Amino acid sequence: MRAKAGGLPCGTRTPTLHLDICREIGFCMRTARRLRAGINNRTFHMRTLPLVWLCLAAVFVGLVAAVMTRPTTSDLMDHVPGALRRAVMAQSFIPENLIVAEGLTEICKVSATACFEIVKPQVRQDFTDHLIYNRYAMTGFGRTLACYGLFGQIRCGIRTP
Repeated sequence: MRAKAGGLPCGTRTPTLHLDICREIGFCMRTARRLRAGINNRTFHMRTLPLVWLCLAAVFVGLVAAVMTRPTTSDLMDHVPGALRRAVMAQSFIPENLIVAEGLTEICKVSATACFEIVKPQVRQDFTDHLIYNRYAMTGFGRTLACYGLFGQIRCGIRTP
């Protein structure tokens, strides 16, 4: 028997706390040996393999769900005029010219589609159709209005390039 800290050998009649410490040290030493040996140990490998497959399955299910619930192009384009209207009304996507900005704000108060039709020729539009999401962006007036469609939802936001 080997002597541990305090001079008491493990496995002899010692208090319960001392036995627990000896068991923990033994467990830690066995685990360290397994890790040093690598994943070649079958017991260690068989315990981790189901977790790896579970994680891969979760990623696969997420990708399939993203592809299946991606909004269509028409869904995204139906959402853009309303997002543009909200952006113009919040004064965050307007031209620098104050007279034009006031006129655009008044038109957007009346109709979102009319607002979109007026702004559309003045800005650069970019539509990208990816496998798991769609993106529509309008760049102009020193800002970019971008709408993303993913998992059946459409989110829009404004940023300054």
